[in-house]
Amino acid sequence: MTITVNQPKEEKIKDFKTKEVFYYIDKKKRIKVKSREIYKNGKKFVHFPFYKDGSPKYDKCKKITYIGYEGSDSLPRGFLKKFTKGYGFTKIYSRIIYPLIRDHEISEIIIQENIPNKIEEGKLFLNPIELDRHYPSIQSLIDQHKDELDLLVNKVLSDLLSSTYKTTPKKYIPNSISNYIKRTISKDTVLSDSDVQSLFELISFVSHESAVENSKNILKTKTKIEEHFIEEVINEFKELLITQKTDTRALESKWQQFFKKYSWIFSQLFSFPVLIFEDEAFVGGKNIQNKGGKFADFIYRNKLTNNIVFIEIKTHNTSILNKGAYRGDDVYSISKSLSGGLNQVLNQKENFQHEFYSLKVKNKNEEFESYNPKCLIVIGQVSKLTPEKIEAFELIRSNSKDVEIITFDEVLEKIKGLQSIMTNSDLTES
Repeated sequence: MTITVNQPKEEKIKDFKTKEVFYYIDKKKRIKVKSREIYKNGKKFVHFPFYKDGSPKYDKCKKITYIGYEGSDSLPRGFLKKFTKGYGFTKIYSRIIYPLIRDHEISEIIIQENIPNKIEEGKLFLNPIELDRHYPSIQSLIDQHKDELDLLVNKVLSDLLSSTYKTTPKKYIPNSISNYIKRTISKDTVLSDSDVQSLFELISFVSHESAVENSKNILKTKTKIEEHFIEEVINEFKELLITQKTDTRALESKWQQFFKKYSWIFSQLFSFPVLIFEDEAFVGGKNIQNKGGKFADFIYRNKLTNNIVFIEIKTHNTSILNKGAYRGDDVYSISKSLSGGLNQVLNQKENFQHEFYSLKVKNKNEEFESYNPKCLIVIGQVSKLTPEKIEAFELIRSNSKDVEIITFDEVLEKIKGLQSIMTNSDLTES
């Protein structure tokens, strides 16, 4: 038989015309404090949050007024509904409430739907619907911290008592990834290469069933990441075009670093799949004194045939044609820089072919071939040419059978074309 005479209880002590007043009573501890009020003329009641010793939970904030609710049981999640818990907020919302009360000397909290959140004359007005939107993220973070603490304790115990305790693998907490991203990532955030790679790897962890169910969203996410990446490449390309005004060796080096960083760009320039094979590669040409070696800016390799491709990088400011006409007003000759670049890449190709077998032996772990390799030079900007010069340029490069010539602004248009394909796809529009 259980005796409950001295058990704590909530009891209606006063019954006024407009409201009923309830008290929390613990006779054993001699505690009697007002716990709630229920108004008779509408959906309104008040809680007076308290600890089991009778002291108020929230210091100077003595009451929480609920407007538009039938009673405690109708309250949404995040609010304590029973007198045995002392009313007030669960630990989820307490993390928000305590700083507000402390920093703004709140005397009353009013909970009501369809009102703006504000602090006015010592009162805190909260819309529970808007507040509830943040519940999952707070819950997830608290669960995550709890799990991390449990894991740490388990690790310490397994280290101290390895025969009794085994290390527990960390568990995935639903919504933890999305909540972390919402908390820490903004439009201006620049992700590291490692983070981007991890995002792609994360998709591969999705179960088959989940992947099938969410395949469209997964593909959309991957496409968005790629779109953002392409946009960043375009912006970086434009930055070099606009800000670098002088044709120097330093600028040439910057462009070489850019194409090394985004080596996939050259895949857009050939009709066959290519992979970067080597940058600043030795292609032969040393004399007996071991001097005069030739180096190519980039050597690419056909992904399927292993055939080599030579690429020479100049700058966007490098002249393509001479300023003055060679004959009349529509015949122009190629510039010294373009002529030199053509000879340079052809010389690299010739040296490589002469010493192919020697290089093959020295690099026996590398797969490459030399079947009359293609050559490419990236130089200048076609948009800077007059119509007469454009005609001359097109005549020159269309007759350059051994070396393909492409300008920097044409490369940019190739990248933009890739971006256009991605953004106009059915997947991104659906």
